[in-house]
Amino acid sequence: MTRKIVLTTFFTAIVAVTPLRADRVALLSYDDIWAKGGAAPVYEQDFSEGGPAARPAVRIYKGESNAPTYNDRLANGGYDGSDCWMIEAELPAGRWTKIRFPLPETEADGIHYRFLLKIESQPEFGPTDLALAINEGSHPFAHSVYRLEPLEHDVVKSGPWMTTIWPIWKGHKNEVHHGWTRVTGDTSTYVLRGEKWAMFEGITVMLINRTKQARRVKLFCDDIEVVRRPVGTSPEMRALMESPRPVIGYTRKQILNARAYAAEKGDDAVPGWVKKKLKSADAWLTRDITVPRMQAGYPTKYRCKECNAVLRPNPPTGYLCPKCGKEHTGELYDKLLAYERHKALGEAVHALGFAWQWTDDERYARRAEAILLGYADAIGDFRLGHNWLGTCWLMENTLRGYDYIYEWLSQASRETIDNDFLNVIRRRIYHYNHHYPEGYSRLLEICGWISVLTKDVNWSNYLFFSPVGNHRVLLRYGLTEDMISLKGAAYHGDIVRALNRVGKTLENCGIRFFDARVKPVYDVVFKQIFPDRSLPAFGHSNVGYPASIYDFDTAYRFYRDERYLKFCSKRFLQEAPSFFDIEPPTAPEDLYLRSSHLEALGLTMLRSQPDNDSVLALSWGAPQRNDPTRLDFQLYGAGGHLIWSSGTTDYGNPLMNSWYQQSISRNMMVVDEGTQKPLAGKCLFLDTENPVQIVAAELRDAFPDTRIVRVGILLDSGDVALVDLFSSPRPRTVDWVCHVPGDIMSPLEFSAVDESPFGDENGYEILTNITRANTASPIVLNLRHQDKRGDRGVRITTASGDNTIPFLGQGFTGHSNKPSQVCILRRREVTQTVYATLFQPHQGESEPEAGNVAIETFEIAQDTMHVHALTVTLTVADGTHVITIRETPMEGDDYAMDVNVTTTRKGDR
Repeated sequence: MTRKIVLTTFFTAIVAVTPLRADRVALLSYDDIWAKGGAAPVYEQDFSEGGPAARPAVRIYKGESNAPTYNDRLANGGYDGSDCWMIEAELPAGRWTKIRFPLPETEADGIHYRFLLKIESQPEFGPTDLALAINEGSHPFAHSVYRLEPLEHDVVKSGPWMTTIWPIWKGHKNEVHHGWTRVTGDTSTYVLRGEKWAMFEGITVMLINRTKQARRVKLFCDDIEVVRRPVGTSPEMRALMESPRPVIGYTRKQILNARAYAAEKGDDAVPGWVKKKLKSADAWLTRDITVPRMQAGYPTKYRCKECNAVLRPNPPTGYLCPKCGKEHTGELYDKLLAYERHKALGEAVHALGFAWQWTDDERYARRAEAILLGYADAIGDFRLGHNWLGTCWLMENTLRGYDYIYEWLSQASRETIDNDFLNVIRRRIYHYNHHYPEGYSRLLEICGWISVLTKDVNWSNYLFFSPVGNHRVLLRYGLTEDMISLKGAAYHGDIVRALNRVGKTLENCGIRFFDARVKPVYDVVFKQIFPDRSLPAFGHSNVGYPASIYDFDTAYRFYRDERYLKFCSKRFLQEAPSFFDIEPPTAPEDLYLRSSHLEALGLTMLRSQPDNDSVLALSWGAPQRNDPTRLDFQLYGAGGHLIWSSGTTDYGNPLMNSWYQQSISRNMMVVDEGTQKPLAGKCLFLDTENPVQIVAAELRDAFPDTRIVRVGILLDSGDVALVDLFSSPRPRTVDWVCHVPGDIMSPLEFSAVDESPFGDENGYEILTNITRANTASPIVLNLRHQDKRGDRGVRITTASGDNTIPFLGQGFTGHSNKPSQVCILRRREVTQTVYATLFQPHQGESEPEAGNVAIETFEIAQDTMHVHALTVTLTVADGTHVITIRETPMEGDDYAMDVNVTTTRKGDR
């Protein structure tokens, strides 16, 4: 094989890589399909004249029941007052009812359709009782519900539009749509039926009744349109298929640009990571490259069952405990060793491929080819199971390496690698796709890369250009300011990284990706970061999740928004002149961040003015995955984190379920030593415009028969107050929990208890070194931290009330196994109670003047559990703040909450 490229021909000039040009192909959108002339009409039915071309076929899916009936055309019942189809069906319990609209038979390639849909159901249907899917062939079904788009607000007849109803999304709003909705889609999902185009014969609507009794619904369908826009001949697909490789990593031009730069500037100009890659590639020229004939296990930090230490690989037999020496063997550990081996081989392919591009030495390419052919031979022996996500991680380096040597490989080797390795992996990864953002982002990245490298028109269309493909589903998470996510900051990071990598790939193929729709995905970061550029650890994220991990490099290269330089990697800043011919300007010293309220994410961050860095973050909205932590809060001030939440830990940690996924591990109220049901909270009051900022949110029945309200108040001084209300129709035990990792000082005397006062479930059994104070006076704790940001702390003062019993115990905060302290203020046998707490951040050796908090009045209606009157007085250094909270009845069962803070400064008359 003689494909060596002569380097000297490229040394005459440095290739400049610039943001996308306006003349490049734009990403396909709905507007491109329907508003431009590139699509040919296939079928149209507007019901204004004559009957439909074919009557809808209605049947029960997976079992027959009472035959549904339909009423053919309904005069004047359509969206615009014209005629429409009306189908009335009785849905048997737990069965799919399939309603099919037969259309003229045609090849599915490039077929797009849209129609108007309205569903009317009996009042007995609850918000999660009716599920809807469009186009039976769609996999997963969750794609179809995302294709629903509400029409203009003033013409929607009644009710909110339907969001997703798939079971895994139970924590989100699940509502049946009763107004007109425009359903748009395409037939790209046909590619999943044996990976070839089938005949397009009609549109299928599927409904499932989740109740235990038969229910009746009426379905209205209006104005069907079908057009063809051929996929294989589209400009987008031509650009994608005809682009020379590499495209998913650095392009050939970028690498040659860097080589020329290094040749001109000398060895010191070669980035350190390049030298490391070349050194690794040299080592793999002689190492064993045998591919394990076993599927990898899920990569997590498994711990020794004897002493809880993190296990270390001890090939070839198993894993070893570094603390007690116990060896762990068996199938689990065999698969973990296989993971380590697959990971090493993936890194080898990447290093070898890059070394070929940097040196033109075919030894590296031949070695990478041998590993890839080894996988093509071995993959048939894999019993691929649930660990599709781990497989995605393993494939990243493998695909980058394949991309680098793609043009060097023979056609026979490409076909073997494509057919016997990559296409097999793609089918299996997609089969185990999960319905959450991390799943979509990994799937889009890996399956999309495979489709580009194998030049697969159908899969590329589905993943990148299809309005119903994963690309559109993924973008949905970032295209609103709210940033819908199930894992908060952690999942958002996965989404951003996937968009970066997909965007970079398409950009290298000459396709415009980073348009105005994508920028909000990045800009939302500025709404949820702390001043140290970390993000809240609510839900499934880890403490101190860094915004820098979002990889803003690609976004900066396109948008040139200097704010993004705050998050760009050091590697990008160092290599920009050589690889990209970019001299990045200096990042802004500070970013002015306003308070933010992310409705769909259920996160509110109150920020003090730029001269004071206090931030109160309150998580109140939709519950996240395995996350019973609504009304959890975090506090930042005095130059760093003061009070944070537990976040999560590794799946192999025994504390994962017993502690980190229990409510006791967060900063909230816990009832009867239980843990929350995964129910969404609701924001009741918000004021971020005045000097004193306020947010109030409630949580109902997350603990049975309870209502909890948390009011957060950020004073203009940077001090913070929390007012927490609890009510229930029967006596309960309430624990106000606040994690206080650090050094605690208190005027109260805490003494050890002889026996734990807590139960042995829901994380309470983890608590150790429990101490108790006996007091009827206000409870004061002074928490201090010492780290690289200096000495800082926060004085915590809680009003006395309802025979409060203060406890301190050791639990865990963050994702380490180092114990840290937890404060629990327990009140027994209460039906109504209020906790009022003042937090005073301070820095250095000095401490703030002691503040005081007192509950003046508290009246709550036992029947409705709403507040008649509540008054709390805060006395701090600069004066007195009187907080009044009241709820007043509105129309129906609604109440309106009003929170008012009246301030009297010292010296004021």
